[in-house]
Amino acid sequence: MTCRFRVISQNVCGLHEASKHKAIFHKQKDYDIIFLHEMHWTWELDMDLMYEWHGHFLTAHGTEHSSGVAILFKAKLPLCVHRTVESQAGRYLLADVSLGTRRLLLVNVYTPNTDDLDFWNDLKALEEMDCQDIFWGGGDFYIPLDPLLDKHRGNVNSCKQTRDWLCQCMDEADWSDIWCEHHPKDFEFTHQTSARVAMHIDFFLLSQSLRLSCITSDIKPAFKSDHSTPTIQFDWDLPNVFHPFW
Repeated sequence: MTCRFRVISQNVCGLHEASKHKAIFHKQKDYDIIFLHEMHWTWELDMDLMYEWHGHFLTAHGTEHSSGVAILFKAKLPLCVHRTVESQAGRYLLADVSLGTRRLLLVNVYTPNTDDLDFWNDLKALEEMDCQDIFWGGGDFYIPLDPLLDKHRGNVNSCKQTRDWLCQCMDEADWSDIWCEHHPKDFEFTHQTSARVAMHIDFFLLSQSLRLSCITSDIKPAFKSDHSTPTIQFDWDLPNVFHPFW
């Protein structure tokens, strides 16, 4: 059965307040997979997430004041999780999953705002996960891929080593920012700092096979956050059956 499959990525700037995570989950209820970052989420709050989100979820915990990422799945999805790799600092979460017969590697990242190559080298666990499709999913990358186009004000050479590393990986693996591919003549900043530096740093990186089935990409206005939210939509054949979570 062919269906429209929707994905969203959001930097939530902390989810401790009950009213805030209720509002965000209600706002995102029509999405099938949700990437959340900067959750300020700890083990103790997983029970709140179980109560508020009626579906499956995976988390990499941060502290009450920093980091924390999660991937949420709608309950109706034919989901099977094969393996996960989490950052102990709550900076990234890798999930090798199957949705029906489609094997995916979902990657949710909340990157440091400095040139931290150790963080990116940790992600070499990607090479150990054998998936049919790489879905270098959502994230707050804090790296304008093209600082001349994706940054307004500020130092265009900040995080240069990290940007060069990521761009090299993108070239080698054929990943691409799908929004830029769909909107080659548009400019859209997703975050503005207190110093009024505007940047395009929230995006989806997709492998070639997934880009072919991605029919739309958009950037939605910020909701209870200082980051806009990228969204993508696929036309996929998913069986109308339920798979085990693990």
